[in-house]
Amino acid sequence: MRHEKWQNGNAMAKASISAITPRSARTRIGAGGRIVIPRDMRTALGVEEGDDVLLELDQSGLHVRSVRQAVALAQQAVARYVKPGQSLSAELIAERRSEAERE
Repeated sequence: MRHEKWQNGNAMAKASISAITPRSARTRIGAGGRIVIPRDMRTALGVEEGDDVLLELDQSGLHVRSVRQAVALAQQAVARYVKPGQSLSAELIAERRSEAERE
């Protein structure tokens, strides 16, 4: 189910990164350093109980991203350097096959 959720949600994550309405909430740090993310925020992130999330700490604070959001952000960053019609995965596969033939 997680794999299916990943495939179905990846396109949604790309489209919804900028669509999330900024909001804030106050919460307490519980036993073991646990933080409860309010339901509306989990829904906006597209995460459910048991899902992995990525934490990023920088000068402005702690940020929580769904894995789908992180992948979509990485894809957007790389897309600036990819020419239209260029397939990075096809290039990688060709490179690996070439390396394997040399071995």
